[in-house]
This record gives sequence, C-alpha cells and structure tokens, in this order.
Amino acid sequence: MQKFALFTGSCQSMPAIQYLLQTGKLACVVLIDAQPNPDLAQLQYWLQQNRISTLQYKKNNEPELMAQLDALEVNHGLLYMFRHKIKPSLIQYFAQKLVNIHPSPLPNYRGHLAIVLAVAKW
Repeated sequence: MQKFALFTGSCQSMPAIQYLLQTGKLACVVLIDAQPNPDLAQLQYWLQQNRISTLQYKKNNEPELMAQLDALEVNHGLLYMFRHKIKPSLIQYFAQKLVNIHPSPLPNYRGHLAIVLAVAKW
C-alpha cells in the first residue's frame, strides 16, 4: 500500500493533503523548518484541527526523520512548495518514489511568488 509523507510549508498544499487523506494514503505531513509566518501558522492550525500527524524537517536531522518515517511505514514522498533542498540521503530513502512539485522552474525562480507550474522528479 502506498503511504505518503507530504513535505510542505504552505496552505496551498491543503487540497493535496485532503486528497491523500481521503484515499487513505497520507501517513504524515512534514513541515518546513522556518520562521513563523501566517501561511505556515494557518497550515499548522488546520493540520491540528484535522488530527493529521506532522513531523518537523530540520536540515541536519535526516537520520531522525527517516526513523520517524519508518515508524509510520512511509514509502512515497511528495514535496509541495517545500523551501528546503533535500539531501541525497533522504532522496535515496524514498528509492525513486519522491516527487517535487513547485510552481516554477527551479532553481532560477524560487520563492513564494512563483507563477509557472513545473514538476521535477528526481
């Protein structure tokens, strides 16, 4: 069975989270390590209200994060407007079952004001 970890920090990911939740494929949401902002705060509140499991991504905690993902039996990853570059060890963890969705070509058009939709798969 597919069990997804959705990596995000934006409310714009809520439809994807709802879809994965409704289809029984959502294991958890991995939140960005960022300064508090209204978008992230609203997302965190919504996740709490819907009792959705969350994990915290920190740049130097890949082994701890991978252990938590193992405990949740995660086997697929979806990055949706995720602000951090994922390290090779975490990419390898997903064994080519990791997709990055960002609204613009990376790395040239980074940031929250991106307009063009681009899907990059590692």
